[in-house]
Order: sequence, then C-alpha cells, then structure tokens
Amino acid sequence: MRGPAESDAASFPIKTRQARALLGDKVEGESSTIQTDVVYTDFADRMFLTITQFGKIGSLLEATVDTPTTALYMSQDTVSSANTNAAPSISVRTLLGPRDEPLAHVYASHILSKIRAARPNETRPLLLGLALKRASVEEVDENDTQVLAGVMKLLEGDLHVW
Repeated sequence: MRGPAESDAASFPIKTRQARALLGDKVEGESSTIQTDVVYTDFADRMFLTITQFGKIGSLLEATVDTPTTALYMSQDTVSSANTNAAPSISVRTLLGPRDEPLAHVYASHILSKIRAARPNETRPLLLGLALKRASVEEVDENDTQVLAGVMKLLEGDLHVW
C-alpha cells in the first residue's frame, strides 16, 4: 500500500520536462562548455522555465504579451486578422535580481516569442529563472551567443516547448 505522499505525487497534474547539456564555446581546440540544466513546467496560469549553470534559479523575470490598445477600438474580426499578421509585442520585467541585465531580457522575450509563434492562442505569461556564468555582464560575447543557441535547441528539440 502506498502512503499519502506517494499517491498525491502520482496524481499531481503539473507537467514538468527537463534537459541537460554542455553549452558554450568550442574554439581552437579549447572547450569552455558548461553544464546547463533547463527545466520547463506548465502551470494552469503561467509557464515556468529555469535555465541554470549554477543549480539555482538566479534572476527571475516575467515576460507577457502586450494587448494592443487599438484592439479596444476594433471589431473582433479585425483584431484577429491583425494579431495573426503582426509579431507580438512582449514586455519583460525583472522580479528578482539585477534589473540592468539586457541578455536576460533577450532570453525572456525570445523564448516567449517562439512559444507564441508555435501556439498563437497562448496567453499565459512566462516566468524565467536565469542563472548563467558570464565573462562580462556589460558585453555579450560569442560564448553568450552559443549558450543562447544551445538553450533554444534544447527547448525546441528535447523539451518540445514549442
């Protein structure tokens, strides 16, 4: 007979997927790859994604799709056709962590844009926990670009987020 904690865990309705990869630069025979863990959880009211190279949540950001103000003055048919033709406008705000980290905002807006492109009716916000090792907070280098590309491949391929 199973105990109460086991039966509750078996019926818990939250879907979580996770992946791990070595991401980063591989330049001139040297490898500066770092183990990167990605965990995606689908909640009823939001999507939660953690990307970490430290085993911690790190900075916490919220990305939301903005509702166009012109939608208030358009008919429903016009709004539907306008939304399918235009790229969504995404707002990102930092909930915890440094507020002046543009790369974190790039991650949040790019990921939510990809999700919205695959699922146009998705309205839930994205909570993003981001803890990445970086050489410089002020500058984006080749390693940052490689890690972003690797994370996007994990989200699309291994985790099937979009």
